[in-house]
This record gives sequence, structure tokens and C-alpha cells, in this order.
Amino acid sequence: MKVTSFIPVIIILFVSGYLLWFHQLNQSSVIMPLLVSLPPAVVLAFAIVITSLAAWLPVRLKLWRARRKIKRMQRHITELEQHLPSYDNYATSSTPVIPDRHTPAHAPVSSATDNTENA
Repeated sequence: MKVTSFIPVIIILFVSGYLLWFHQLNQSSVIMPLLVSLPPAVVLAFAIVITSLAAWLPVRLKLWRARRKIKRMQRHITELEQHLPSYDNYATSSTPVIPDRHTPAHAPVSSATDNTENA
């Protein structure tokens, strides 16, 4: 395992040890509005879980949207690549040809070459 994968485990162990220590020091219950009385460690653990979800959820949603956008763009690129003309037949020719113009054998004769032949 990598060292970075141990960091969350260490943090979770530290927080759980802190919650146990906090619970041992505070035996009295906390009366929450609209809830029953709870031990302070439970209230603190609930707060940690809620804030972790509040931080994790937007990041996950942003990542999910980015992945969807990447897939959509890849599909769009493959669709555009299907409409590109194939230039493989020009690669066998010995003379270079601009792909969207006629091949030299079928090129129309320009008026400039006609004038030099007549002179």
C-alpha cells in the first residue's frame, strides 16, 4: 500500500480515539432541541459525519459531471472523425498533393500555362 492510503486510516483512528476520550471525560448528556438527550461524543460524531458529507458530496457531483462531459466529448470526436475524408490513397502517389484539390493527373489546365505555350 502507498503511504497516502494510510493517512485517512490514521485520521479515522485519531478521531475515533478522540471521541472515546471525549466521551469518557463528559458523562453528562447533551439535550439537543427537538431530539432526545445524547452523549456529547455522539453529537460530535454526528457533526463530523454531516460536515464530511457536506464536503464530499459537491466534489463527487463535480467529478461526475466532468466524467459525463468527457464521455460526451469523446463521442462527439468519434462522430466527427467518421466524417473526415480518407487521405490514404494520396499516400501512394509519388507527387505531393493537397488533399482537397484535384490530383495532378486530373488537374485542370490554367490560363497561365496556355499563354506561355502560345507565345
